Parts: sequence; structure tokens; C-alpha cells
Amino acid sequence: PNDVRLYRSLVLLGEPDLTERFATTYEQVLADRQHQDLPHPGVAAAYLLDHATLVLNPDGSSIERVHQIVRGYNKRGVADWADVSLPARAEILQLRTIKPNGAALEPERIPNKPTWTMPGLSPGDAVELEYVEVNAAPFFPGAYLGPVFSFKDERMHMERSQYIIVAPRNWKLTIDARNRAPKLSQTLLHGRRVYKWEALA
Repeated sequence: PNDVRLYRSLVLLGEPDLTERFATTYEQVLADRQHQDLPHPGVAAAYLLDHATLVLNPDGSSIERVHQIVRGYNKRGVADWADVSLPARAEILQLRTIKPNGAALEPERIPNKPTWTMPGLSPGDAVELEYVEVNAAPFFPGAYLGPVFSFKDERMHMERSQYIIVAPRNWKLTIDARNRAPKLSQTLLHGRRVYKWEALA
């Protein structure tokens, strides 16, 4: 499939949603965290979760699901996430400001502004964004050049980062892991091979 609507239609018809298999919720992230949501000294904001699942299809098309949860600890950290930019073709699954008491505020879209504005954002709040994007097969048949995923950010602390690739079982992927990337684990799912990297703070 080359667009999100077609992909969703296939899922409704019984095709497995392989991105959903690795999805998590804001509540699950908070429950699983080891640091009890304590601020990190000298850090303006932190990723509570930075997750991406990339599903590669035999025809070369791909589906990517991105899920990020960021908490700002001071005014600078909040300012960095007051406006959120998403891919033009993305289907938004979650985009909201979450207050410490759990209340959620929906984003605002201002005319002629390319970004989403997160309302009422204050230190201690979290921003959650989750979306799905479908990409067509590349122009070079038989090959796929995947995106770059980083498990570190020089400006922000990262509590939990995950990168998952689901590829046809017979594909031989060349993985270019650099700068002490987390250990790779491999499993099988619905006849496909799953590559998973995870880093915990």
C-alpha cells in the first residue's frame, strides 16, 4: 500500500497491523519507568519514550509508526515543544499536551502555520505525538535505504528509546550500527523477521 487510507482498509479486512504489535500507551510508559518521573539535573526536557517501528513490505513500500513522549522540566524545555512539526502525509494517532494530573489538551492548528501548536504547555507537562506514515517503494527496485535512528540526543535525556524493523524473512538487511548502538535482538513474527534495538536510561 502507498497511502495510509489503503493500509487501514487492508487492516480492517484482516491484514495484521504489524506496527500495532509493538505499540504502547502513555499510561504504560509511566508504569514501566524506573525513575518515577523525576527531573534530571541540568536537563530542560527528556524523552520518556522515543519509539519507531518500520515495517518493510516485499514490494519495497514501508509503513512507519513513530511514538514520542517528551516532558519539559523548565521554560526552555517547554518552549522547544510548543510547536510540533509532523510529516505532511502522516496520519495522526495521538497529539496532545498532558498535564501532571492526567488532563489532556488537544493541539491547535493556526492558518498558514505549518506546525501544530500545543496549548497550555507549562513546565512539568508532557507532549505526546504518535503517527503512521506510509511510503511508496523506492525508485531502485530490489533495494531499500532505511532512515537513520539515533538512541542519543545531545540536548535531551532519553529514558527509553526503541527502534524496530519488521522485514520479509528472506531479506538480508545490512545494518550500519554506530556509536555503541544497543544490542540487536531478532525474532520471527507472521513469517517476517523482527529486528529490535532498545536503550534504557
